[in-house]
Amino acid sequence: MIDFCKSIENRQRQNSVCVDRVDYLIHTEYFYWLGFEAKLQELKEITAENVKEFDYLYKWAIPSDKIAGFNELHKFFVNKQVLPHDTGKESGVQIIDWEQDSERLYAAFFEHYGINLLTTDLHYHCFLALFNALFWSLEKVVDARLYKEPSKTKKWEDVEKENRKELREMWEIEKPEKEMFKMR
Repeated sequence: MIDFCKSIENRQRQNSVCVDRVDYLIHTEYFYWLGFEAKLQELKEITAENVKEFDYLYKWAIPSDKIAGFNELHKFFVNKQVLPHDTGKESGVQIIDWEQDSERLYAAFFEHYGINLLTTDLHYHCFLALFNALFWSLEKVVDARLYKEPSKTKKWEDVEKENRKELREMWEIEKPEKEMFKMR
């Protein structure tokens, strides 16, 4: 997640994983991590023997505990975000194939952002943020959050209403409980 509240000096993207309290520098360029996903799908199961397949992601040193190292690499890959909320309704449909859709992906990044994916070393998390915004721009997210139920609906509107409510729930910002500060 990008944290704009940090000072410029501390606003760097993650470039290592921590295994047994030791930081290991990793390759962060997006193309390494698209390869990670392809390798995950190819292996189908992670074992102590095949986890070494991911050693190419480390820049210099490799952790001795390869399973713990893989788990940290996987956390980096997933890049868990607070939003959107999981609705529990997965379609099971694969929406992107990095290889088959590579030309469309290249064109979309070039058209929308002016980024040539063949010549840039874009951090994987930045790549994901831009990729996700191709589908869910800030405008669509705010629109989903502002949705209000219409007072009268027709049958065809019922389906739209359900979809919009689900979108609103996915993107709703959870408000933390406010703590009252005590003055001394």
